[in-house]
Amino acid sequence: MITLGIISLFYRNESEDIDRIVEHITGFLGKTFFFVAQHPVGVNSRVDHVIKLLNHRRSKDVGVLGISGIGGIGKTTIAKATYNKIHCDFETWCCLLDIKEKWKQITCQVDLQNQLLSDVYANTKIKIRDIELGKTILKERLQHKRILLILDDVDDLAQLTALCGSRKWFGPGSRIIIATRDEASPQEDFVKISREVTAYCKGLPLAHEVIGSLLFDKEIEEWKQVLEKLWIIPNHQVQKKLRISFDSLSDDTEKEIFLDIAFFFIGIDQNDVIHILDEANHPTIGIKSLKDRCLVTIDNNNMIGMHDLL
Repeated sequence: MITLGIISLFYRNESEDIDRIVEHITGFLGKTFFFVAQHPVGVNSRVDHVIKLLNHRRSKDVGVLGISGIGGIGKTTIAKATYNKIHCDFETWCCLLDIKEKWKQITCQVDLQNQLLSDVYANTKIKIRDIELGKTILKERLQHKRILLILDDVDDLAQLTALCGSRKWFGPGSRIIIATRDEASPQEDFVKISREVTAYCKGLPLAHEVIGSLLFDKEIEEWKQVLEKLWIIPNHQVQKKLRISFDSLSDDTEKEIFLDIAFFFIGIDQNDVIHILDEANHPTIGIKSLKDRCLVTIDNNNMIGMHDLL
């Protein structure tokens, strides 16, 4: 009834718009929520954590999140519950379950590609005939959509290659969740340099996000060159994001305290710093404000610290 109403209203001059609207509504009506579990104890907190990591409402980058663990631990349950909660935030969505079992049958491999394509484009007349052609078709078609894609029970790299070859396949803001029993390990050549990148980021999530996207799809020599440059010239995107915290300080006094600490007081006892700084500037309040914004840290020995990138 909804579709007929739209057609009668716009039929004469808006045929292309009609097709798009019909495709959207048909796709929406044809996709339902998944049954998660009879007694989903502890699921909600884990789903909330996954959603926080996805950051799907803010970041326009294409994000990939892995959920790994032994069989029966609840990977699929969490993936389905996450899908249920956020799929309507996306332009379109697809959830491919039991990939490991389906992949054992050659015909089902192409079926998975067709399911992905038809879920994204409900009224598509394109029919994928073989895996390699399917990769080309998916790459061309998916990049125009902001997609939520769930890949459940992945156990072979070939499955990922066929269904989500790279992040370039997907439109800005897309999110791919991969549930697997096998933790993905970097190639041996990348292990050492991956640790060097982690050391550079020093646990700062936004640095991992920015530097990770910078290195994505690059060869190891490019990794080395980028890392060498970063030690000399900090990445401007990371610096820009860190600058936001500095600029948000309430007044110039807090900014001056931040700069004093950065230049002179790293590794110094907090009480000594408060004593040295002019009491008229209320250093106790200023240091607390800096700590609340994660611009400085106070360790168990009361020593003031600051992230190296800051």
